[in-house]
Amino acid sequence: MDIFLILVYIAVSIVAIIRCQTFSRIDQLLLGGLGFLLILSCAFKSVEEVADAEGYVEGFYATSVNERIEPLSTLFFNISKQIFDTPVGMFFFFALVAISIRVLGIIKNAAFIWASVAIYLSQIFILHDFIQIRASIASAILLCSIAPLYNRNLKLFLVMGSIATLFHYSAIIMFAFYLFNPTRINKWIYGSVLLVCYGLVFCGLSLGYVVQFIPIPFVQHAFAAYELTMATAGLEINIVSWPQIMRCCIFLFLL
Repeated sequence: MDIFLILVYIAVSIVAIIRCQTFSRIDQLLLGGLGFLLILSCAFKSVEEVADAEGYVEGFYATSVNERIEPLSTLFFNISKQIFDTPVGMFFFFALVAISIRVLGIIKNAAFIWASVAIYLSQIFILHDFIQIRASIASAILLCSIAPLYNRNLKLFLVMGSIATLFHYSAIIMFAFYLFNPTRINKWIYGSVLLVCYGLVFCGLSLGYVVQFIPIPFVQHAFAAYELTMATAGLEINIVSWPQIMRCCIFLFLL
């Protein structure tokens, strides 16, 4: 799978250079074919080697869905159980919806479509579409919400934000985006946010520390479960790793 994704990424990067400012009918067919290959790779992934996958497989065979799962994600799980006999169908169903929405969002919003696809493959695909299948649909809807956000279409933006949140509760952060000016970027404010966040973490003030003061038992239990899982597995988030530092540098350069 690693070799497949690397080859796909190299091919897409080459296409992004060759067809930088064009997107014809041929490009649409190529992008459609690529999307279908990505959907199949999500459906037939090796469950033992992918984080979260075994939990989804257990949920597929369980008589009821975990109460922590969001309403629309629960609906998708139940639909999958009715249509398919194996978890492969469930993974296919989630990937089909998420990747289709995401590709549509890229076509609608991106000025350089193939370059955007290359960024998607390197930054988003494995984490969301391959692993976090509920968050994948939410983030795909977030991508499509850029147009109503930019056009200040509040009703449509609220509808899309609500739907995304019902797939994954983390998407609730979408609603804060409407407070920002979509036509102007203050470089000093956006740049300082990155530095302030790093400063707070080094001072011991992390998101987990803040969450414990939110008076919502469900939120507190969810984060406690995540922290316990990471501690049991011996995992730790490294915000000074070279990939993360490189992302920050690229962000500041583009800003």
